[in-house]
Amino acid sequence: MSSGGLHAVIMVIAFGFLMPISALLMRYGGVRYRVLSSFSAHRFLMIVALLTGLAGFIVIEVGQKGFLTVTSYHTIAGFVMLFFCFVQEFVALFFRPDHDSLWRNEWRISHLVIGLGTIATALSVILTGLFIIGASRYSVLVFVLTIVVVLTYVGWSERSKQYLELVPTEPEQAELEDIGYDDSQGPNQPPVRQIYGSTTSAVLFGFVILLMVGMTAFLIVDLVLVSTKIPVRC
Repeated sequence: MSSGGLHAVIMVIAFGFLMPISALLMRYGGVRYRVLSSFSAHRFLMIVALLTGLAGFIVIEVGQKGFLTVTSYHTIAGFVMLFFCFVQEFVALFFRPDHDSLWRNEWRISHLVIGLGTIATALSVILTGLFIIGASRYSVLVFVLTIVVVLTYVGWSERSKQYLELVPTEPEQAELEDIGYDDSQGPNQPPVRQIYGSTTSAVLFGFVILLMVGMTAFLIVDLVLVSTKIPVRC
């Protein structure tokens, strides 16, 4: 496999799958209390995405045998995206204010805006990368349609407030309230959040996750075939 192909595969995994999945889990996954908090999953997946993306940058840098020439949107936007990823991780890990901080709301808004902007930039970089490497038209179509479906799900969830939530039992809730549980998982939410997700929200959330897994797998296979010079009929 060429360095360009390996770079493309790594970046699709990092910024086309791990980072969006992390954001979706944080906002709509709501798996917490008994299994794994959405906040912990979000933080872990974002760190993995950043490190994976850094590896993808190193691969293309080594493969090109020298510093990349900044002459295209793909390269410039890729640098900007990677920079803001580092900024987001650094600020979130070391400068996230407490809930009672006067700067909590401002930090939350800035984290959300920069995060959404970074994800949007990452998706556009991946799309241009698919054209640069010569991916099949089906890969481009699957990628774009997946984005449309995910955005539709996000719009429906925000409009109906249907979040998939694992609500604590009464004893668990009482214990959480007694110890002053810090619900840092959700943006601007009360200490113990209870959002009852419907069966529909659970099914749709699962469908979106499976769709993104399928999209990522499809792109990886296509990119491997293209980068190894195996003809792809499309």
